[in-house]
Amino acid sequence: MKVFQTKKDMVYSGIKDNILSGVLRPGDRLHIQALAKEFSTSEIPVREAIQALESEKLVQVTPHTGAMVAQVSARDLDEILELRIYFEALATYLAAPFITEDDAKELEKNLRKQAFAIEYNELEDFGELNLQFHKLIYQKNPNSRLNDIIFNLWDHSKRYRNVFQNNLEFTKQSYDQHLEILSIIKQKDAEKARELMEQHKIRSSAEIKSKWKRDFE
Repeated sequence: MKVFQTKKDMVYSGIKDNILSGVLRPGDRLHIQALAKEFSTSEIPVREAIQALESEKLVQVTPHTGAMVAQVSARDLDEILELRIYFEALATYLAAPFITEDDAKELEKNLRKQAFAIEYNELEDFGELNLQFHKLIYQKNPNSRLNDIIFNLWDHSKRYRNVFQNNLEFTKQSYDQHLEILSIIKQKDAEKARELMEQHKIRSSAEIKSKWKRDFE
């Protein structure tokens, strides 16, 4: 259960979750009075939450018109993926020296679950395991601000389709790359691990862009 410090935080989190999960779609209007009633609060926390979401480019506010859920654009996607490639490769480089034998065992356990998900074509489960695999690595990176940036970019990536859905061959290739990345990390070769993660993210980014084009262009 989430604990919120202010009503603004509660409204902000609720609207953001609905945008990222697809409950609120691009172009949907955000009616302040209706949201205030939904969250059992005054209009002031709603306006503050909308301003915060506008700064994150999740909401677009037009004078004399109001607020709406921001459109999903190719430019936004390019920017998000460009940053993810660079920052996730860097996080891997920084994390590699700090991954212990116990951490490696957790990663191996995750990979066994990935293999099971592939065997039984549970690709939605694979998507969650994929995030867990990467998070297990990045959390060992001592630069917490870098991790905050990465996880924020992950949130924004939720607005785009699951890259593993109905994509078994791509999923198998991702699993193989995960195996290779872990093998290099266990060897404490930080630079090689960074290179492999960069290649891995470049490949994933290309697939995400391809899916986006099929959906929106």
